[in-house]
Amino acid sequence: MGCCKSSTAAVVTPTVQPLSTEEFDEKDDANLMYSQLFKELVEQIPEHDRSKVISYCPDLYTKRNLGILISTKPQLLDHTNLMRRKIQDKNPLFALGHLLLEMGSYDRAEYFYLKSLSQRTNDWKHLSIIYNNLSTRADKNRQKRMETL
Repeated sequence: MGCCKSSTAAVVTPTVQPLSTEEFDEKDDANLMYSQLFKELVEQIPEHDRSKVISYCPDLYTKRNLGILISTKPQLLDHTNLMRRKIQDKNPLFALGHLLLEMGSYDRAEYFYLKSLSQRTNDWKHLSIIYNNLSTRADKNRQKRMETL
């Protein structure tokens, strides 16, 4: 499933390791939310594919249960629940694409959308959503290029 052809499993070190609520500011709250949602989606992926997914997004991966820390911050908990509903789907690869698109990580969103495409050949509703999101991603990249000129 990954873009790398290596047969060895990736060893990923968690990048987000919260210890207490005093250590984080508002910017970090978004990272906590994204890491927790990423962890929840990775747990829905078959075990033999998880290391490939984690190796593609090592900055989001953590073994810690961030849900406990998130639950101590009511506003962050509300945002996390809202995002969870927004990206919800039966296919975790499709949901990962949604999550990464929301984060602004367009290349990675495209990767997971394309991976979910191969699993949804007869589901026209999801195919149209995927193609729409891929076109949104292309438009955002085009806007970025225009801004740099």
